[in-house]
Amino acid sequence: MANRIRTLLITAAIILGACERHQDQQGNELDNGTADIEWSPAGTCFPILEHDRFMILCWYELIDIGADVLLDEFQDPSAEWRLRKLKEAGFDIYFDYRLESLEEAEALLELGDKVGMKIITECPELHDPATTGRTIEAMSAHQSLYAYNVWDEPEVFEYPELLRRIKEIYRYDKQRPCYVNLFPNYGWDDWTEEKYLNTLRHYLKSLPVSFLSFDYYPVIMQDGERVIRDAWYHNLEDIRTASLEADVPIWAFAMSKALGSNPKPTLADLRLQQFSNLVYGAVVFQYFTARGIVWKEECTDIYPYIKQVNEELRQMEDIFLGADIKDIWHVGKEIPRGTKALTEYPEGITRIEHGDEGMVVSHFTNNGRQYIAFVNRSCTEETTLEIGFETEAFCIAKDGTENPVTIKNFTVDNATISGTRGAVVVSTMYGNPQRTASGGNASANPNAITDVTVTNSTATFTGNKSGIILGAGSGDDDATVITGCAVSETDLICSANTTTNVQNWGIIVGYDGSNGMSSFSNCVVTNSTISSTTCNFTGAGIIAGKITGTAPIDGCTVTGCSITSGLATDTETFDIGGIIGNAGGGAMGATVLVAVGLGICNSIEDAKKMIPVSKTFTPNMETKKIYDKYYEVYKNLYSANKKNFALLNS
Repeated sequence: MANRIRTLLITAAIILGACERHQDQQGNELDNGTADIEWSPAGTCFPILEHDRFMILCWYELIDIGADVLLDEFQDPSAEWRLRKLKEAGFDIYFDYRLESLEEAEALLELGDKVGMKIITECPELHDPATTGRTIEAMSAHQSLYAYNVWDEPEVFEYPELLRRIKEIYRYDKQRPCYVNLFPNYGWDDWTEEKYLNTLRHYLKSLPVSFLSFDYYPVIMQDGERVIRDAWYHNLEDIRTASLEADVPIWAFAMSKALGSNPKPTLADLRLQQFSNLVYGAVVFQYFTARGIVWKEECTDIYPYIKQVNEELRQMEDIFLGADIKDIWHVGKEIPRGTKALTEYPEGITRIEHGDEGMVVSHFTNNGRQYIAFVNRSCTEETTLEIGFETEAFCIAKDGTENPVTIKNFTVDNATISGTRGAVVVSTMYGNPQRTASGGNASANPNAITDVTVTNSTATFTGNKSGIILGAGSGDDDATVITGCAVSETDLICSANTTTNVQNWGIIVGYDGSNGMSSFSNCVVTNSTISSTTCNFTGAGIIAGKITGTAPIDGCTVTGCSITSGLATDTETFDIGGIIGNAGGGAMGATVLVAVGLGICNSIEDAKKMIPVSKTFTPNMETKKIYDKYYEVYKNLYSANKKNFALLNS
């Protein structure tokens, strides 16, 4: 579905002001080729950030920060081993701060050079105006240097000093960004929901930063249960609003260890955090901290979870990077405060049904294609999702693979459709996806149609290969597996005006693909018809497998149905049945043609005699009346007990 995605480019302008000369410690003028900058809001300064791929960043604690001599810790071989393991887990950048000297910073950068890992760091010499230039010269000699850490979680009153540090660094290095990370909305004093967004705006208008980073750890333990902080999605909404206004990318966090009220993360915890960041537009994904991932000379039990989520994020890169997010909604029993409820479906979507747990719904376009992404808001409970499409659709899994939509748990009621050929619910028609009636469902080449119900509907077609529920493989496609489907009170009508037979019709019908045969299990058709007043049928079944061999049909029932052809004399109707495994010639048909061609049989009509009829069944209409009565009782019992059994099985 998605081709390669265009690079996300944060546009920027360099605004020059009056030239200011600087002096070294001996009073000599310095000219580093940079005029002083008339500082403007975020996104209007250098450096320009080009995000042509996601970046994944791990925060500090690669070493024991409580050690007496940090330099020894960085130079210990185990530190290099841990950094390599982080790289193997998908990390691009390692962040470390609170270093005590330039020597320690260079030791870390040397590790990054060896391993091929980008580094963000700082040291006291970086922020001392007397030594900033020499420090940057020494640090920038390392290929691993990605950015300079300036401040973590600054208060508003600290912005002047923050600005001074950034300006000083940019005098000497125009290529690398300054790293600043902000509080979440529960971190600032006297926070209110309205105040947080205004504070973000003030920050971005006051400081020449190249991105918007914030740390929010939403998964906490409360009264012995895992819950999500109720203001998290409001925080994401505010971050997204502020980033769009300032035209800067989002750098977001996930917690990778147990800390305070934050429990040891599960795979679901990590996915919840990073996938929510993803659909809100983040391009850099951070983890706090390395100690939860690797420690001493061992990988923690969280390591494989981190590696898996990073791989999944990387697989989503081509779809999300550079995307134009049209809107973000929430669905579920409760809508998080500060977010919008989904009230109108995006184009191409006919319905969205979901569980009570709730989901984030992100609608975006990229490279001329339309996407809709869903994230389960619960880290402890699975949820359900049912979507109706009015056009072909593909499902993109967490590993980035694209699969045609599987039609599942879908109900069509009171639908009407007509055309040359097709179905109310259809997979594909020899490479040509068929549209459905309003309220129907269609997709290209799904390999399964499961638990679909069609009631009180009518389909009228003029061509071959038509049905109510139709699974059709073609070319290299897999044949369709049709399971647990039910059709009742529904009519399939042929309106073709022809003296030749129309072929391959069924209430529930499947065709073979090159990779297998269509199969049917536990399907039920009641009180439905196939009929025509203008043509005869060749191969028609209430449940019909059109295959080259024999159709796997198991546990299916047909009750109260009929097939009626319109022409009695022009052509003969044959290969008709309530449940029919081969509604077409197949291998026997090829054999008959060869026999006629070789003169073994005089004609096609004579060749029919080669096909023996082993048994003939004549319906007992009196018995039918009894079964019809029982069926009505069954439907009443089912409706009455459905909720009770659901309660018992919950």
